[in-house]
Amino acid sequence: MKTTWVIAIALLALGGCATTGARPTAASANNRAADQAIAKAQAAVAKTTAMGALWTTTAQDLKKAEQARTAGKSAQAIRLANEVLQQTELAQAQARSQVNAGPSYPVIHN
Repeated sequence: MKTTWVIAIALLALGGCATTGARPTAASANNRAADQAIAKAQAAVAKTTAMGALWTTTAQDLKKAEQARTAGKSAQAIRLANEVLQQTELAQAQARSQVNAGPSYPVIHN
């Protein structure tokens, strides 16, 4: 009888260990979402930098997003990364619209 109880307790303990594996939680899902948003923002910053069109505040905002993620503030990191994405899209559009920009001199007729 003692052996049966020992085996039963051992099986319950092992079964309990098997079911306490890492389960996805809301926090880990938020962390993954923040990591993905920051990765997209980093790629967009690299592309915009290569175009020579990165706005001065965009890199600072990306750094703030990375710091928020490191501090465990996933929602803030996602919001900041999305702002960086928007800024890079606007900066790229601005660069494309000004490809042929140059001085414009008025024609003076004598």
